[in-house]
Amino acid sequence: MAHPSDRYADILFLVLAIGVVLLSIIFTPGEARVNVLGVEIPEVCMFKRFTGWDCFGCGLTRSFTWMGQGAWRQAFDQHMLGPFAFVFVGVQIPYRAYLLWKGSGPLTSQPDQVG
Repeated sequence: MAHPSDRYADILFLVLAIGVVLLSIIFTPGEARVNVLGVEIPEVCMFKRFTGWDCFGCGLTRSFTWMGQGAWRQAFDQHMLGPFAFVFVGVQIPYRAYLLWKGSGPLTSQPDQVG
């Protein structure tokens, strides 16, 4: 049976993966930023804020939102690794759900009784 901390980690990853996929569907990709319900989300990349240059991760959020909209081509145009990262996150949902279902015991463990 899985250790309780492994089960909590699986729950955490499952919730985070579901959240990322849902947000990618809710957000609307734009030219430079993403929007949620018509409100533009401010730039969060500190490197870009200070230098004006894109960092290695710039474009990943927009790539994820394009993937959430089903636009693979635009997702690749925003960031080459975005679609692969999105698929990796998406695969975590059934994988973590399976791990939790397979180890369907309680989240707390009882010490083994000897004697």
